[in-house]
Amino acid sequence: MSKKEIDSTAYVEACTLQSGHCDTINALSFSPDGARLASGGDDCTVMLWDVNRGESFFRILLKSPVSCILWHPVHPNTLIIGCDDGRIFQLQGFTLENMEQHDVRIGVRSEVHCLAYDVDARYLAIGIGEEVHITRERHTHDYSGDLMLPPPGPERESVDSDERLRAVSVHFLSNRSQLIASYLAHGIICYDIKSRKTLWVITPPTTTPHIGSSALSSDASRLAVYNVANGVDLYLLSRRKKPITHYRLEKLPQSKHRLQVAYIQGGRGVVCGSTDGNVHIWNRGSGDLFQILPHGERARYSYIATGSAAQGQSSIIKIWRAKTSEYVA
Repeated sequence: MSKKEIDSTAYVEACTLQSGHCDTINALSFSPDGARLASGGDDCTVMLWDVNRGESFFRILLKSPVSCILWHPVHPNTLIIGCDDGRIFQLQGFTLENMEQHDVRIGVRSEVHCLAYDVDARYLAIGIGEEVHITRERHTHDYSGDLMLPPPGPERESVDSDERLRAVSVHFLSNRSQLIASYLAHGIICYDIKSRKTLWVITPPTTTPHIGSSALSSDASRLAVYNVANGVDLYLLSRRKKPITHYRLEKLPQSKHRLQVAYIQGGRGVVCGSTDGNVHIWNRGSGDLFQILPHGERARYSYIATGSAAQGQSSIIKIWRAKTSEYVA
């Protein structure tokens, strides 16, 4: 694949969403059709936005800060929400007359860090507290069973002063029988779900032992990992020994915020936020920095949403639209 810059600004700012949150925004998620955006934050609020109009159409007030949001891939108009107080629930029907709230109970209450849903098996994976759990949606909104995966063993103890045991991202592999869990300070583990056994492990380099988030490519062949120290590392899962590509941030992180990494443009690009407020886009194949989206300034169907870690009127969301396709084969 060769890189060709079609336009000097492949992503252009589409709109700025304001008057929604009054504290740090922790989670953003586009609906499967791309028409709506859900956001949640430390103000205990979930906001629903119309992407085309650039305005909110529904607000949900909760009792705890929102840590993660996932649009349900099976049920339309349904969100899976995880909160700091350990509550997990599904919300459906975003009108005053029809909204329903269904609790997802797994017998554990601690801060929810990440969520993933497998469409075929109807499994919901949850990174909660120091543990990773899997439950199954046997009927609509009705979850039963709870499988807890074993934590990283002593051979994968943290090599840094930050020894918190926490899964920051979870990913189902396409064969439904395996789950990848990326831990903050204990590497990456692939589990066999049925036996709960460890299939393989990725140990990050000692110079960058932490993981802020990870993203699995659509073909499940690559894992992009934000390393908290200087950028994003790309692992080929058929090798796993060391990163095959490194995408460096223009400025080193100023804090240990868990910045999100994702694939865009059909996996041809990698995008990640930064602690200086900018969003970086790299060519996945070459590793070249393609574009920086300035959050502080005013192809194919594609949007990027960015949220701020701020309070009051400074707490905003920006939506960026792909003006043209960034790369051509």
